Amino acid sequence: MKRPVDISILVLMLLPALAAAQTTNVTITERLTLDRAINLALENNRQIQTAALQVQKASEEVDIARSRRLPVFDIQGQASQLLTPVNFAFPQGAFGEFPGIGPIPSTDTDVSVPQQLTYYLYSQVSQPVTQLFRINRGIDSAVASHGIVDEPNLSSRPRAGEIPGPPSMPR
Repeated sequence: MKRPVDISILVLMLLPALAAAQTTNVTITERLTLDRAINLALENNRQIQTAALQVQKASEEVDIARSRRLPVFDIQGQASQLLTPVNFAFPQGAFGEFPGIGPIPSTDTDVSVPQQLTYYLYSQVSQPVTQLFRINRGIDSAVASHGIVDEPNLSSRPRAGEIPGPPSMPR
């Protein structure tokens, strides 16, 4: 009875040694230098990524504000067709008789509108002239917002190989 227990204990003791003895084909291809580690940390920092997205958003808002100075082109089209033809009949004098002119219409008149396709095309071009002052103030505001977002986030970011020093004290 003691023999199977001894064998199982021996197998359990050798199991970690067997796992460690397995060979792997993993080779180290690149050493991680301090500069590379700092660059990886800066690239994967969520706060820096968020700041970069905020700067990009502010740049796009400046572009949007500038595009408001451009003319606006508006083109609309419509096609329609009557479901059934329309016919009107106006007998002589239906709209009255006037002295010196006579009856209106002077003869019996039939008006018919055929069932055909009709196209309507509308186009409009508008240039903001009276609102340019307001638009320019909006552009100035967007540029200032871009400067506020950009300055503290990315311009003071440490670069690879630079060790940030202690903050300078005011005199």
